[in-house]
Amino acid sequence: MLTRPVNLSNFENLKMGDRELDQQLVEKVQRGDKHAFDLLVIKYQRRLARLLSRFVRDPAEVEDIAQETFIKAYRALPSFSWR
Repeated sequence: MLTRPVNLSNFENLKMGDRELDQQLVEKVQRGDKHAFDLLVIKYQRRLARLLSRFVRDPAEVEDIAQETFIKAYRALPSFSWR
């Protein structure tokens, strides 16, 4: 799914909860940092694939649906707001 190698070293030792990290990454994406979105994909792609696999048996279809989900999320992030 990712098009380039991702360096996680900047985020490995952060002492924050998932919500705080996600919020920080989303804010970076909203400022134009595509690398931050790569990190969100890495964080959630396996979890999403496991969920989809409960409903879809074809692994290729699971991958397609997951990819479409991330594309839709990326397009929606500019207007996303934490409430």
